[in-house]
This record gives sequence, C-alpha cells and structure tokens, in this order.
Amino acid sequence: MPSLLGDPSEKLTQQKAADLTAWFVSQACRPGSNGLPAPETNSPANLEKLLAAGAETYEVSGCINCHHFSVDEQPDEYQRHSLALIKRKFTASQLVRFLKSPQEHHRWSRMPDFNLSNEEAGGLSAYLIENSKGKIQNAMIPPAGSPQRGQTLYETLGCIQCHRSLEEARPVVSKFQPVPLNAKSLSAGCLADPAQLATTIPVFSLSSEQRAAIQTVLETASDSLFRRNAAETADRWFQQL
Repeated sequence: MPSLLGDPSEKLTQQKAADLTAWFVSQACRPGSNGLPAPETNSPANLEKLLAAGAETYEVSGCINCHHFSVDEQPDEYQRHSLALIKRKFTASQLVRFLKSPQEHHRWSRMPDFNLSNEEAGGLSAYLIENSKGKIQNAMIPPAGSPQRGQTLYETLGCIQCHRSLEEARPVVSKFQPVPLNAKSLSAGCLADPAQLATTIPVFSLSSEQRAAIQTVLETASDSLFRRNAAETADRWFQQL
C-alpha cells in the first residue's frame, strides 16, 4: 500500500485520511455472524477457560513460527510478524471471523486456513487479544470526515486500481491508462529518486537497493511477477520462507 495523501504531519493529509475513512464507513454494512458465537468472556471463569484453550491452539497450530507478541520495532530474527497491535485492529468477534476464514477478504493472504472450530477460533481470539500489549505511538484525534469528499478522493487517487468498489456503491470505472514499460521509463514514476518524485506519484518508500532490483527484473522479463501465475507466485513465497 503506497503513501498517496502526502506528509502525514500536514493537516490537509489528515483531513484527506478522515474523509476517506468517513466514506468507507458510510458504505460498510454489518457483517453476518455466519453462525459464529462471540467469545464468552462475561466471567473470570469463562475468560480463564478461553485463554487456556487459546494458548493450546496457538501452540498446536504452530502460530509461533510466523508470529510473536514483542513490541520491539526491530525486525524479527526469523521474519515473523508481531501481533502486539492486534487488539487495535480487531474486536474479539471480528478476529474470530478472520481466524475462521483468513482468505475471505484477501485470497492471496499468506495466513493459512487451519479449519478451526468455533470454539478453537473463540479461544484463540481471546488469547491473542489478551497478549496484545502494543500501543500506537503518537496516536492523533482525526478531524471530522466528509463521505462526499472521501468518495471523490477514492475515485481521483486511483484506489480502484488495486481495490474493488464497495458493495452497493456506485460502480467506479478507472480512468487511468497503463503506461508501457521501457528502458527509458525505469527511472521515472515510482522508481524515480525520492527527492525527485512528483506529488502525484505514489510513494512506496523503496530503498536504493530495492529500486535497483526492480529495475533489473523489468529490464529482462516480468511475467513471473504477476499473480496470475499461481504456481510461480507460490514458488517465490516458498523461497522467501
């Protein structure tokens, strides 16, 4: 996900983010529970039972191979992802739904489906949230957002290039035209030197080594980079592991 709105410290950037959020929220609908019960934590006994069951599921499923709970911002030695902020992202019931169907919203997610039962997902959800000790540093109070301005931003920023329009929303047609890659364009756009990026270019925060690696691949063949080839995508991920 590139940076599209500008300097995060500027009020205009914060207003744009608030407007986009307001539009997303206005279009959202309450997800169905699909028959999944919310974790019962209304008593200390229930909570203790859930946490014990969740700890067992966490261990048996091998979650520790890909995750940890450290709040340390330094990269993990084994390239695992921290769950320290998971309770800032999910409610208990939302996390249960995610654990039951990790690919529901993003089919390319690397999170596997462990075919958890309702009880296992409920216990694991409670365990993860209980052990999530991270805090968002310098959290700000956003300004009030406008759904109307947010919809305009969604259309003009090119969000549709990577995201589907929301359910029940007016269909949005992308007005962007793909630009053919050639040797002369490999140092322009997203691959340009950060100091020379235009304000309308998405910022991916690439290092000089990452830009050079991308340019090298694009100079030869890039077909294998597209996700339309599931076998090559899987092979690339296995090599990273």
